[in-house]
Amino acid sequence: MENQILQNINSLQVGPSAIIAALTREINLVQIINNQVIWDEKQCNNSPGLYVEAMIINILTDRKPLYRVSEFFKDMDVEALFGPTVQATDFNDDALGNTLDRLAESNLDHLYSNIVLQAHLKHRFRVDLAHGDTTSITVYGDYANASSETLNIVRGFNKDGHRDCKQIVAGAVVTPEGIPLMGTINDGNLNDVKWNQQIIEQLPEMLKSLNSPETIYVADSKLVTIDNLKHLAKKNIRFISRIPETFGIVPSLKDWAFRQDKWQEIENISLDKNAAVYKLQSIKVKLGDRRYRFIIVHSSNLDQKKEKTLKRTAENEQKKLEKICKEIGKREFACEKDAISYLRHMKKKQDGQFYHLDAEVIAEEKKGVGRPKTKEKSPVKIIYRIKAIVSVMNETAWQMAKERASTFVLITNLKNPRENTAETILRHYKEQNTVEMRFRFLKNPAILGQVFLKKPSRVKALGYIFLITLLIYALMERRVRQNLAAEGKALQLSYRSKVKQPTGMLILQEMTNFTIIHITYKLGKKERYLPTKTSKQQLEIIRLTGFDESIYLKELYIVS
Repeated sequence: MENQILQNINSLQVGPSAIIAALTREINLVQIINNQVIWDEKQCNNSPGLYVEAMIINILTDRKPLYRVSEFFKDMDVEALFGPTVQATDFNDDALGNTLDRLAESNLDHLYSNIVLQAHLKHRFRVDLAHGDTTSITVYGDYANASSETLNIVRGFNKDGHRDCKQIVAGAVVTPEGIPLMGTINDGNLNDVKWNQQIIEQLPEMLKSLNSPETIYVADSKLVTIDNLKHLAKKNIRFISRIPETFGIVPSLKDWAFRQDKWQEIENISLDKNAAVYKLQSIKVKLGDRRYRFIIVHSSNLDQKKEKTLKRTAENEQKKLEKICKEIGKREFACEKDAISYLRHMKKKQDGQFYHLDAEVIAEEKKGVGRPKTKEKSPVKIIYRIKAIVSVMNETAWQMAKERASTFVLITNLKNPRENTAETILRHYKEQNTVEMRFRFLKNPAILGQVFLKKPSRVKALGYIFLITLLIYALMERRVRQNLAAEGKALQLSYRSKVKQPTGMLILQEMTNFTIIHITYKLGKKERYLPTKTSKQQLEIIRLTGFDESIYLKELYIVS
């Protein structure tokens, strides 16, 4: 009977913590980290893998600065998550900082690759396409040795348009389902061309480990340099990219396409009602010492930046000609022939793409020099001037310029047009926003907060923890979407209509206030229950992630 005497009853708002922990256990995250990081079990209260798992749970449940993680776990069911020997106070800033130091001393790229391989064994996600890109992440603080062998934190103009910010560069290669196959944390001044060079070197080994040598690498125009094209061929990497406008071949390819005028209309690239309609043509042309397929793509929506550039070009052209009109109007010519010759020269030199000089040569009488004698007429001489105005805009030229600006060129080494049609190549390239969506997750203030640590090495280690967190997030999102699709259902959320493809963020938000009742008896026995008014939507999410409510009611911890 004494065992049934209540000591206390607590209501714990545990959010998605158990789901996140269960997902990390599925891929043996703790064991992989413990096996690759050097640490002394005798001198550590907990393993580095456990601390990393705790940080991931913290990040996805309720992001707090590192020095407040222990506060976060005071309100969590720590024993159920990690075991009876673990206390909330274990997650203090010293312990987490030391964990980051140990991680920094390991091969972080190799560690992340092993985690991804284990995740692939469990989840068997698609690896036929891999989208690569980078983003800059702003960091705050005064770092000791900000320029170090580990990571150079530099000031610069970042990709969010902020000037003179301390930053690092994060790179990711993700699948069409948003699973980050590869991730890197880099110096803040690393450009995309050099980052792609690194990926070209590392990607074949990763694809070999995944048993997927035919994977197509998709990246933006920074992939395409003459050197990178040579390395892609040497490494036998199949790729799709956009060729930079600075390449001399681009204008000639556009000219060819508009001359041919044999466009293939493509529809439904996006379900957005305002989405662009595309048309395309393809041709094989030699670039450097190899032949590639080029897909010339025309979009019905002109990019706003390009339209602004065009308008600015036209305005500058008009202003320049207006100034010239004033200048040449002041000139005098002794003979009509000289005036006509000069006008022809100016028109040839100054007529623009959208405006030209409308001008004519006119004769004027001009009083001669000197005072005439009495009863004599003042001497008069004939001079010639150019009367010029700026023409109205050439609408044909303007429309053609807009058409060309709405056109871009893709490049690929995929040789078989039946297996990989021009339309397929375009669709693969347009899926590049998958990696951009994942960067939004990384840069979400609620997730990233301010990376405010003492040493660049810790910043880098924490960056890789964010990448692992992104992996867990993406696996959760993928599983929920797959299960919904298999069941032909949509997820009913508590504060909005049904969603067929919920984002991971929506899933986490729906679980935010998930609560359990925690009962402790006098002799130490513990029981956990769900409140009677537990949301059906939350229980449905737990099921869709591949688990049941027992992950919240029983101990999840693994003794290792």
